[in-house]
Formats: sequence, C-alpha cells, structure tokens
Amino acid sequence: MIKAISVSSYPYPGQMQDDDIIVKSLVYIMVALCILTGYSIMTASFVICEVQEHHSGSKRLQHISGIGEPFYWVINFCYDMALYMVPVALSVAMIAAFQLPAFTAKQNLAAVTLLLVLFG
Repeated sequence: MIKAISVSSYPYPGQMQDDDIIVKSLVYIMVALCILTGYSIMTASFVICEVQEHHSGSKRLQHISGIGEPFYWVINFCYDMALYMVPVALSVAMIAAFQLPAFTAKQNLAAVTLLLVLFG
C-alpha cells in the first residue's frame, strides 16, 4: 500500500503589505538614529580644540596679543561650521542618491538639510 503526500499552497491574505510598511518604517527610524548618533559624536569632538587651547595657555596668549573674546568665538564658530558642512553635504548627497523616502519625499530633503545645518 503506497501512501501519497499532498502539498498545497495558498497566498498570504494581504497582510504582507502592512508588514512591509512596518519594517520599512523601522529601517528609516534606524537610519535616522544612526545619523543622529554620528552627528552627536562629531559635534562633541569640536570642543577638543578649545579645551586644548585653554589647557596649553594659547587662548590666554591670544587674548594678551589683543584678540578680543567676541572675535575669538566668531572665528572658532566659522571654522567649526566650515568643518561641519563637509559631512552635512556628504550626508545630504547620500540621502539624495539613495532616495530614502522618509528623507526625500515632498520637501523633506530641504527640511533635513536645514535641520542638519541648524544642529551644527
């Protein structure tokens, strides 16, 4: 007596699209958190130069030489922003190149760019 095995397949009842949307949303949230973490670490690293100047006494030497406090901080800000704009430009270029919908849909890319610049 031979017994037969039968196999049947039925399509998934439409829930897959909802699951895909949830997974994509989670991926976009993870991308945003990675970007935020990277920028947080990078902006914190800008303080190292000012701390070293204060520790070595070069900041005091600059003040004795006649550089005023406002001028010192404006120049530091301009230098730090110039360094900060390089990763911002690269990040915006990567977001635009990969067309991540959470960042590029409608006017989101301009808003993301503005947020990154203002974060600096």
